[in-house]
Amino acid sequence: SGLSLGQVLQRSIPSSKPSDWLPACFGNLCVAGALFSVLGIAAAVGLYCLGGATLFSGLSLPVFSCIAILVPILLWEQYSSNLLAAAGGLRYHNKAQYLGRSIGLILLILCLVPLDGDTPCALVALASGQFLGLCIGFKALYRLAERKITLDYSQLKPLWSGAARLHPN
Repeated sequence: SGLSLGQVLQRSIPSSKPSDWLPACFGNLCVAGALFSVLGIAAAVGLYCLGGATLFSGLSLPVFSCIAILVPILLWEQYSSNLLAAAGGLRYHNKAQYLGRSIGLILLILCLVPLDGDTPCALVALASGQFLGLCIGFKALYRLAERKITLDYSQLKPLWSGAARLHPN
């Protein structure tokens, strides 16, 4: 499971130690995550502005904004899980998931009870928990990559073409 770039990356990783390949893979997925986040949010904002009431079933701007905040967080969650699994860091991924979602749930309960179900507050609470998980996973990857993040342009074309081949399936 997961997003296609992460799946392709996981299958193309050499069997050498993570510090040899992780800095470039980490950097490439950071760039991909940023690019897809910007494109996804821009497309959603464009669609919202053109036909927000119809297309988004009357979502208010605060709710729409909170949902847009989740796009890069959820993308990176998928990418980091693939990288951590490939680098032997599943315990970090599990820790990030457990802590992030637990804190998110606690914040959600704290928001919903006194605020009588305020949707933007609830979405921010969930995003905060997800963001905490993102930070834990990012820190673990940064350490596993020996504090290096690089770009390897020679990996980008096979990564993108492999991901594109996965989508028709």
